[in-house]
Amino acid sequence: MHVNSSGGPGGYTYRCDTGSFGGTWFFKKPNHRDPWGIRVSSKALPLALHGLGGVRSNMFEFLDALTAAFRS
Repeated sequence: MHVNSSGGPGGYTYRCDTGSFGGTWFFKKPNHRDPWGIRVSSKALPLALHGLGGVRSNMFEFLDALTAAFRS
C-alpha cells in the first residue's frame, strides 16, 4: 500500500493506493456525519476481472487485515 502525501476531499487525512488490482482508500477520524471514516474507490481492472462481488470480498478482506470494524 502506497500512502500519498495528501488526503482527499471531505476532510480525509490519508489517501492510500493498493495498486492496479486494488483501489484508492481514504481515511479520516470518524465523526457524526461519517461514522466510519473510510472511503474507497475501486480501480477498473479488478472490477472487470472479478466483478462487483469479488471486489467487495477483497475490500472486506483488506478491512479485516487492517483490523477495521465494519458492518456489511
